[in-house]
Parts: sequence; structure tokens; C-alpha cells
Amino acid sequence: MADRLNDEDRRAVDLVMDRPDGENSEAFAQGPAPSSLRVQSVEKILALLQLMPAHEPSPDLAARTLRTIDQALAAMKAAPAQNLEQRDPGPPV
Repeated sequence: MADRLNDEDRRAVDLVMDRPDGENSEAFAQGPAPSSLRVQSVEKILALLQLMPAHEPSPDLAARTLRTIDQALAAMKAAPAQNLEQRDPGPPV
């Protein structure tokens, strides 16, 4: 995606996302307040995103994640520990 948010857009997103009850809050937004048009645009986009269906994760997601963690831990244990005395004391390249 080539389009990026400019500073005013980022402040509008911060304003919409950070206000718990719809009240304007500038606790996180730095700089001048975004225009009401930018805030309305953010609210429309978020409303559209809420209409999108949420897909449930696969039933075996937790099991696959734990298996991946176990494999990574086993690989770390199997790798020889680096001896501090064998390190090259020279300057970084």
C-alpha cells in the first residue's frame, strides 16, 4: 500500500482511538487538533472495518504455536553455548 498517513491523519486516528467515550481527548495526540473532516473520515473507515466479518482462528492455532515454541527452545538448547573466552576481542567491523 503506497498511501501513508500524514501528521494530521495520525492525530485524527489517535484522537478517535484514544477517546474512551467519544469525548475529545488530546492525551496522546501531539500537535494541533485535526480538522473535523479528518476525524469524520477516520470514524467512517473504522465503521466500515467493523462491518467486515471476523474470521475465527484455526482450531489448532494454540497447539501449533506451542509446538513452534518447543521446537525453538529445543534448538536453542541443542546449539553450543558461546564461550566468552573464545570471542574476538577486536573492534566491531
